[in-house]
Amino acid sequence: YSIVIGYAAISLFLLFDFVKNILCIRHLERKSHLELIDQKYVRRNGEINGSFSFFGWIFISNEIRDEKEAFSVILKHEQAHVQLRHSYDLIYLELLKICFWWLPSIWYSLKEIKKIHEYEADAYALKNCSLDQYSSILISSTLKTNGLSMASSFHDGLIFKRLEAMKTQKNKVSAWKLGSLFTLTLTLFLLFAC
Repeated sequence: YSIVIGYAAISLFLLFDFVKNILCIRHLERKSHLELIDQKYVRRNGEINGSFSFFGWIFISNEIRDEKEAFSVILKHEQAHVQLRHSYDLIYLELLKICFWWLPSIWYSLKEIKKIHEYEADAYALKNCSLDQYSSILISSTLKTNGLSMASSFHDGLIFKRLEAMKTQKNKVSAWKLGSLFTLTLTLFLLFAC
């Protein structure tokens, strides 16, 4: 009985954190100034550091908006997150984490999918600028996260791994890695659901 209570308590805590993140993003969306740039709507907000995307919303801080060179590169990166629908992956894994928080594979999958998302967005942004220019912008950026686990961000703290991946492999991340990760999580979900 105490195990069930403990499981429910931790799941409720994670659910509360999930809802809090959604409400925080919604609050930032309402307080943002909407701009049309390159046929894409961008939400400019002074309350955030750096940039991030969530579904079709791209949030960029006022500081980045004022830096012409960095802005266009970061915008391409965030557009990649939107076009590749990375928010769907994160929401799916966050919901799995709420239900199956005691499985280390769920936490590992969430961490790895975020890395893969960043590598994919980096590869997309590199199509429009040189590796040296992109590396310089990545290093000189604020590198502050917004504490929103369900948002995809240019400033995610994986700088050295991302730079290494860009230098060793300028191609897209292979689809088999992404497919195997989703197969693993789907199998675990079905296994424990049944």
